[in-house]
Amino acid sequence: MRLAGLVPPISPAMNGSRASTKINPTSTGVRFNGRAIACIHGGLFVLAWVTGLWIQLIILSLFNLIGNWLGCFWGLPQHCGLRENVLDFRKTVRSLRLHPVLEFLYWHMNWHTENHMYAGVPCCNLKKLHQAIKDDMPEPSSLTGAWREMLEIWERQKREPSYQFDTPLPATAQTQRNRAAVAEENSIGDLAPEGLR
Repeated sequence: MRLAGLVPPISPAMNGSRASTKINPTSTGVRFNGRAIACIHGGLFVLAWVTGLWIQLIILSLFNLIGNWLGCFWGLPQHCGLRENVLDFRKTVRSLRLHPVLEFLYWHMNWHTENHMYAGVPCCNLKKLHQAIKDDMPEPSSLTGAWREMLEIWERQKREPSYQFDTPLPATAQTQRNRAAVAEENSIGDLAPEGLR
């Protein structure tokens, strides 16, 4: 199968170990994709106009504009400005306190640090998990508090580009493992990331 023209050219950027991509907006594949998407949305608009069923347009074309902002509003402060390349998730992720209705709509992912630390725990039990391990966890932020902190970090990063916020841990938090790893934790062997072997 020939992919030339369908897949935009990708070049790794020089930024440490992460490979980011640059998409060439003048490539044939990108132009074709943009035109196809515009035609599909235009066709949906014409169909809604002809049939008078505007709900089609909202469900099939505008849904991303209606709900996507809320995911960004909740999701951005959970990672932005925090430390990177650290094995302790408490330093790289924020948990948020939300109203119970918003928490339900967000599938309890506002308990984001707990989700990263214990990915196998069902989302409906993340708040219970937080209660069980709260002595080792940073205090969850309110949504407005997290945004305020994130914007303060952003302002500081304008002056100091390498700055990353170091989340303070409670005095009762364990920073070292106090038990030997069990066989199940070591069972992935060479598949484990370098720092976890």
